Amino acid sequence: MDRKAELEKIIRDAHEELDKIRDAERIAILPKYIGKCFRLRGDYHIVTGKTKEGYLSGFSLERYGKDIEISPFDVWMVNELKRAKEITANQFWAAYDKAMASLLALRK
Repeated sequence: MDRKAELEKIIRDAHEELDKIRDAERIAILPKYIGKCFRLRGDYHIVTGKTKEGYLSGFSLERYGKDIEISPFDVWMVNELKRAKEITANQFWAAYDKAMASLLALRK
C-alpha cells in the first residue's frame, strides 16, 4: 500500500470513529428536548418524541407569507434546535390557534 492510500485509510477510519462518537453524543441529549416547544426563523415546532434512528420527531407550524404548512417531522437534528428559541407550550398553541383562525377565515 502506498503512503497516499495508507493516509486515506487512516482518515476514513478516523471519520467513521468520530461519526460514531458524535451520534452517541447526539442521542444522549435527545431526551432534554422531548415535550418542549421552539421557535426558529418564525416557524414553530413541538417535539413529541424520538425515532429509532435517533432523530427528534414532532410537528412544525411554518408560515410562508400567507401560506401555512403544518406537518409532522421525524428527522429533526439537535443542531437545528440549538439555534432555536425555546418557547412555552402556550406560545406554540397560540401560534397554532392564529394559523387555524387564518385558515377558517378563508371559508367565509
